[in-house]
Amino acid sequence: MKAPLSLAPLLPVTIAFSGGIILTFAGVPLWCAGVWIIASIILAMRRLRYYATVVAAIALGQINLWIQSPSEVSVKYLEGETFLSADVESVRETETSQILRVEIIRAGKASSEMNRVADVRSQIVIPAFTPAVYPGERITLKAKMNFPDAVEYFPDQLTYHKILKRQGILISGIAIPEDIFKIEDSPAVLAVFPRIKTKVKNALLKSSLDGETKEFLVTAITGDSSILDNDTRKTFAKAGTAHILALSGLHVGIIMVFCSLLFMPLILYPSLRKARILLIIIALWLFAFTTGLSASATRAVIMASCLLLAGLLQKRHSSFNALCLAALIILLFDPRALFNISFQLSFAAVAGILLFGNKLNPVSPRNREAYATMGFFTMSAGAMIATGVISGFYFHTFPLYFIIANVLTIPFLSPLIGSGVIIIILSLTGISSHYICKIADFLYSWMRGVSDTIANLPGASINHLTISTVSLLVWFAAITFFALWLYSRRRVLIYSALICTLSFIVLVFTTSTDAPNGVYLIPQTYRTDIAVCSPTRIDILTTALHREKERVKESNLRSFSEYMLNRNIDSLEVSGTEFANDCVIYNHPILTVGSKRILIANTDITLPQGAVFDYILVCRGYKKSISELTEMYATNLIILSGDLHPKRLSNYEKECCNLGVNYTLLKNNPLNNLLTTH
Repeated sequence: MKAPLSLAPLLPVTIAFSGGIILTFAGVPLWCAGVWIIASIILAMRRLRYYATVVAAIALGQINLWIQSPSEVSVKYLEGETFLSADVESVRETETSQILRVEIIRAGKASSEMNRVADVRSQIVIPAFTPAVYPGERITLKAKMNFPDAVEYFPDQLTYHKILKRQGILISGIAIPEDIFKIEDSPAVLAVFPRIKTKVKNALLKSSLDGETKEFLVTAITGDSSILDNDTRKTFAKAGTAHILALSGLHVGIIMVFCSLLFMPLILYPSLRKARILLIIIALWLFAFTTGLSASATRAVIMASCLLLAGLLQKRHSSFNALCLAALIILLFDPRALFNISFQLSFAAVAGILLFGNKLNPVSPRNREAYATMGFFTMSAGAMIATGVISGFYFHTFPLYFIIANVLTIPFLSPLIGSGVIIIILSLTGISSHYICKIADFLYSWMRGVSDTIANLPGASINHLTISTVSLLVWFAAITFFALWLYSRRRVLIYSALICTLSFIVLVFTTSTDAPNGVYLIPQTYRTDIAVCSPTRIDILTTALHREKERVKESNLRSFSEYMLNRNIDSLEVSGTEFANDCVIYNHPILTVGSKRILIANTDITLPQGAVFDYILVCRGYKKSISELTEMYATNLIILSGDLHPKRLSNYEKECCNLGVNYTLLKNNPLNNLLTTH
């Protein structure tokens, strides 16, 4: 096996293991794993042991995801009012509530009958700020548990169910403060790390740092990005420096250097030199656990540990193999991490650096200073070659000035994070860190200023990219051929890379986006929205009050994010009680969609008797009976929206049944595009 694969015998095993996970995720039945196992045994009997290992890895990947994926059926017994004892992993505060991510330890329908539960993660909402709950605590409470609504009211809707399922959460609940019986420190060994993380976070938040510097350092050191401002995210992403917001090898490297300096005195004692390496490894793993074992941080710590142990044991070190080992370990414990964007970007970035960083450097290694300087540019280019298209696939944008932005900001990151670590230590020991905070504020203001400037330059990024899965695969074929050519210099490989690159460009610029006109009814908790979609914008007609216009807009921007990205739409507005375009005319309470007339009953209606409507949409705010509507107006269908109070909804449903009126519950039976619904 030739380089670079000779340096990474784990690479085929890692790819096979990942392939097995993908097969199970795609719905391939588990019995296929048995076929792979039989094939592996046959290969082993023929003394093809390495190939047998690779094939067995496919089966293990399939089995691993199956074992670690609890189905809705397996947690069905938790639905309804349930008594829980759970370890709190994280807490996020909104304007009105605390949102807890927990791992359920025991559960039952009575407080005296709680039984052990295996590996069930959940989200619990407490609509109050007292009692305050913190990560690392064990909470005992009664909650009303339910499965998040998976109904989609329009194409590519980003539903609550989708968001939670991506995080491995199948069931969520709500608990009032009166139903919280006990809060105590969790006895679990790993629960100490969330408590440490909270102390570190509070040390930064209570310091004299500027607000934005606090947010950045909390994100960069603890991995908690919940307090980071959206404008900051967008600015760094547009400038091509978004990776400094996420825990990565760069951050772990800074921590490793800091620990090396901290344990430097041990070098003076020959008998303690090996202990110094072990202490650094222990410190790195403590950091990884404290940050919640994020994929990027864990990957970096595993690779750093391999490097340090290789030096300690005087063995040859392979960064490629360490990268593969990191992927295998992470996927073994969390196979769904494979579908996490941060996992994909983190591993792709390091692979790009390892494959292209040195090979693209035109300077001879003999000229150390120039080689190191040029390496900064080539490594940034290598990382972007591997991650740029992935980022474009998910976020539909590509930063063009990323090298300039990184050259001007990365040198300031190490002293900034180092300052943050010093501030934490001083704050925890009660020593003033005022002057260090001033230095940190200056360093961050420079980085933010550079990112702001570059993000606002003309042509800073290519926006509205449409990259399909096929295009993505073609691009990775291109960079694979290119990497193989760099190591072998065979012409056929560079020609293949060029052909794949041209094919990728053609696919990207010839792929058309489907953005037809559409009108969709979307029930919310306390209102009903009507989305009027065109190829260039989305207009929201809502039953909410005018003062809630901004909240309605923010909510729909989140829900429509994937729809808008996939169709290159960047405009969403909330309209008033009057609206008109080529397909829709709205003059409250009448909505005309093509040839259909819809009466929106969210107040007491005073239209002339005898009017005919295709649909009557009954929403929150309507107080009268269904019989009064049907006596006054003719309709083909009564639509009961999901924003109605549960008791009123039940009464209206019974009334429709008694009257023999054709009706539907919008919450459970979403209508298709009203422009195409017959």
